[in-house]
Amino acid sequence: HATTAPTHIQRARGISVLFRLGAMLLSLESAFGPFGLKLAFPMPATVRLRALHGTPLQDPETRRTVLAAAKALADREGVRIEAVETSPEGISLTLDAERIVGLGFLAELRRSTNKWYEEKYRDGPLWGTPAPGTEFDPG
Repeated sequence: HATTAPTHIQRARGISVLFRLGAMLLSLESAFGPFGLKLAFPMPATVRLRALHGTPLQDPETRRTVLAAAKALADREGVRIEAVETSPEGISLTLDAERIVGLGFLAELRRSTNKWYEEKYRDGPLWGTPAPGTEFDPG
């Protein structure tokens, strides 16, 4: 039988689940912290997206759109952006959030900006897939 790709609604629900999972983990850490159980999810989370090809953020419109998308996502999800750095090749965001929340944030930012970029420029995706373990900056 054929499988179908997830719809935008299913993907959005998946991202919401990641945000909720991060919040549940924080609640567990708060609830069980006094009893010696600590979850090791360092804050803040610094996450990054790198262009699949070239230097797309050198274009002012692309850079403005990616920054606006990150701010809008943070506002919608209640995540505070502590710092943003852009380069012609990508963007790094430091979020006042656990890493699991940062990963969900990164996935949704990547999805929404890839969709915008592909529709606007009729080109391939904006962002490449990071090597496993490199989604977060060290620290």
